Amino acid sequence: MFYSTEVTNSNNIRHLAIFYSLSTNIPLIIATLVIFSNNLKDTQPSIFKFNGNKAKEVLSLGIVFLWLQLVVLLIANTNQILITKFINPSEVVSYQVYYKLFGLVNIFFMLAMTPVWSAVTEALTKKDYIWILKLKSRIYKLFIFAVIAEVILIIISKPFISSWMGKEYLMSNIKYPISMVIFILVYTFASINANIANGLKRLKPQIVVLSLGAALNIPLAYFFTRIDSSWSSIVVANIISLVPYCIVEAKHLNMYLIKNIETKNNKLLKR
Repeated sequence: MFYSTEVTNSNNIRHLAIFYSLSTNIPLIIATLVIFSNNLKDTQPSIFKFNGNKAKEVLSLGIVFLWLQLVVLLIANTNQILITKFINPSEVVSYQVYYKLFGLVNIFFMLAMTPVWSAVTEALTKKDYIWILKLKSRIYKLFIFAVIAEVILIIISKPFISSWMGKEYLMSNIKYPISMVIFILVYTFASINANIANGLKRLKPQIVVLSLGAALNIPLAYFFTRIDSSWSSIVVANIISLVPYCIVEAKHLNMYLIKNIETKNNKLLKR
């Protein structure tokens, strides 16, 4: 009987994986064929149009962004695994409840940030550094509303979580919502700077500082959970891993933009 149940579950997972793979990829394949057969007929991929230098340039940049995605993944998206390993699997549900609630602010903020990367790149081609600096300043001011929204969520979190998930998932200690809010705000601020830096093609601070943060995150999580065996300790490790990047990148962007504005103004004066 146990064997039969195990086989059935295994088949269900296999069927689900096949269905998910087909439903995700078939529409994309069809759309690609239709678009390149009609609207983009003149730009169809061809082996005869291959350019080694261009391919190297694109792949080099792609590898950098892949690496950045991996290091951010190690910092911000391994918490469930770390909670299971260092604390208790039952704590994952509580963590997820708080993460989903306080993470709403980050989701809405990132939706608003969607056009920033391409807008900064366009301004860079025009060498409009003043506009980029003003944009950065406006986004930083908008970030204040994210802080206010998180404070409001802290106030309403107890009755909201209690009615949503039940009192068993409600943490009485204030360290849980506070640590989660700080993490979400730090992560959001890091994402703001990363979007602007990506648009400016200034990737070195991200590569260096985020790689260092990724290397420190798991050892810090282990260390803090030995002191306090709660998921807030792992969130604190995330915060410490991201804060240096926030400081370094914000300062770097400011220096880079001001330097280019001054250089451009000096050239205009010499004319």
